[in-house]
Amino acid sequence: MLTRDHDVAPISRTELLWIAEKTDRVQGGIPQYVRDRVTEIAKAGDGGLEVYAVGRAAAPVGRISLEVLRQGERERDVFLRDQEIGRRTSALTKSVAATPVGTAGFDLYAALRVAEDGSRAGRREVVLATSVMSASVVPLDLPRLTATDPEKAVEEVMKTAIAKIDLSGVDLQPVLLNATGPGQKPMSVADDAWREEFITHLGKALGAHVNQPIIDSTIAPPWPGSSAVVEFATVKARLTPPDRIDAGHFRPDEATLLDRAAVQRSIKLIVAQYNQAPVGSLVHVTGFCARFGTREGARELARRRAEVIADLLVEAGLPQQLIRATASAGTVPRTWSNPSRIRRSGSSSSRSSYRAEGAREHESRPIGTGHPHEPLP
Repeated sequence: MLTRDHDVAPISRTELLWIAEKTDRVQGGIPQYVRDRVTEIAKAGDGGLEVYAVGRAAAPVGRISLEVLRQGERERDVFLRDQEIGRRTSALTKSVAATPVGTAGFDLYAALRVAEDGSRAGRREVVLATSVMSASVVPLDLPRLTATDPEKAVEEVMKTAIAKIDLSGVDLQPVLLNATGPGQKPMSVADDAWREEFITHLGKALGAHVNQPIIDSTIAPPWPGSSAVVEFATVKARLTPPDRIDAGHFRPDEATLLDRAAVQRSIKLIVAQYNQAPVGSLVHVTGFCARFGTREGARELARRRAEVIADLLVEAGLPQQLIRATASAGTVPRTWSNPSRIRRSGSSSSRSSYRAEGAREHESRPIGTGHPHEPLP
């Protein structure tokens, strides 16, 4: 009979690919997400971190193992393991700084080609650390693309050679870096919203599984010897939230949105506008429904619809304590037929408030327990 003193956990292997934009308009150094991820991989078992630097061209930097051994066995001391991983990643970061990537421009096309090549041997986890909004070289001229809606910009991109890139074997994690460098203006909420939408839609259009983009707020000097680019393009005021959420229809007699994703896209823009308002501004969400059924049933349905929108606002980053969800029993606003709308309203104090209103102009079935054709007063 064979015995052993302890069970050994199975080793899992993850090969992480970090694509580092190296321009004079983004921070130099390893993103916090990459640091955290390599620590997780080292804890789980075997794996590695491969790095490419991208400016005017894409250049391989190197690879480090994320397996830490002592006397032929995995290091079990967490402090010693993390210390060794930190030493290896710091050395790799210095190699990024020393890698030439050209003198002008940033080629997102080249970065995406690196992701494609990295997945040829099997599915690959790829971290794309980029500003996305810096100057680029053909066939992707981002400063011009930012003059339009992110989805429309992706449609234009897919008319170029980029459309031939296949990212179906890539799990893409975009890490969107802060603007930096001499004379660089800070990015606005609208800029962040644009680039999040753009890189997400572009990745999906190329077949990748795209995780929620992460904004890296680390402040650091630009990479030494980086590719020079022009000042970041800025998004025009078109990203101001629309007056109405056209896709916010609910199912009849329910508080279930017909197209939740479409409403979330509109809410992201609403949140962007809210963040430009005075601190402490209130958001009023008013739910509506049709004039059929009992007053109690209509009020309850309208309240639940308002709460659905309020929950989405919280998920998008608005403080819950500043949102007021109310119901307007059995009435619909007379000025529009679309289901929800946000507008700025007056306030008795010096603070601004916003009102998001939801309605469905007609319902085909009774609400609550009343007669289906009994209008509410």
